[in-house]
Amino acid sequence: DSFFYAFGLHLNPEVPELSADSLLRHLKAYVMLDAWIRKDADVNISRKLTPYINEYEMDYIRYILREDYQPSMK
Repeated sequence: DSFFYAFGLHLNPEVPELSADSLLRHLKAYVMLDAWIRKDADVNISRKLTPYINEYEMDYIRYILREDYQPSMK
């Protein structure tokens, strides 16, 4: 294991369109799967010790998962 591993993890999802609705649906899917992704990815300890892999704050997760949250691209 290397300290340099802390800077190497990237998730680069491809979305079918860049509309606010599409981006929001993908963001919601990600936050709901985040715990599973972290467990399945077997994240290196050096990544866990740096702020680059911090989870979203629970208040933010609740905010974007609200049914009435409908951001726009404006």
